[in-house]
Amino acid sequence: MTYESMGLRTQKRLETRNAIEDITLKLIGTKGPSSVTVEQIAKAAHLSPRTFFNYFDSKEDAILGFSAHDVEDYVATIAVEQHVVYPVEFLISIYINVFRSTLENPARQKIRLKLLRQYPELLERQLAHMSRVTTCLIPIATEILDGSDAPTIRQQQHSHLHAEILLMTCSGALRAVIKDWVFQNKKLSIEKLEAQAAELVHEVVERIS
Repeated sequence: MTYESMGLRTQKRLETRNAIEDITLKLIGTKGPSSVTVEQIAKAAHLSPRTFFNYFDSKEDAILGFSAHDVEDYVATIAVEQHVVYPVEFLISIYINVFRSTLENPARQKIRLKLLRQYPELLERQLAHMSRVTTCLIPIATEILDGSDAPTIRQQQHSHLHAEILLMTCSGALRAVIKDWVFQNKKLSIEKLEAQAAELVHEVVERIS
């Protein structure tokens, strides 16, 4: 969806969210996370703290550009085909899409990377959000596994467990790539990030099979 095709209400929400993110990054970049409050961010953005919390659960989430509401809304739109040929790639692409808004703006991405290196607790929070996403994705991963080639009765009985293991493997690979990306100061596009994570999953499975 392009900005022009959005309704006025959606445009306004996007503008407000962008303003919150930009002001948060500016203040945190200058003073550090511990010296900035939600009230200060809201005041600088000419908003009430209540409005701030309509977009983000905390100042840390505003730094990261992560909204739990976005996860729920996005997951609700995912349609699983009858037979997913590449489940690892499919699931990793979902994780990437959940966090895409935090990665695709070059100016914000540059500031976020700097802050993630300066304040490792922010990276831990971002990685912890993946666990939240994993919980949301278990029904989808279960549906994918149940749609694979003739699962046995035992496999079907354990589908939800297998789904969680599959998701934890995919998210673990993505976590490893992101940490390497942040602390090794590597330049990776979103597409390369996604491809490298999927490649790692297949490499590990091949080594233990």
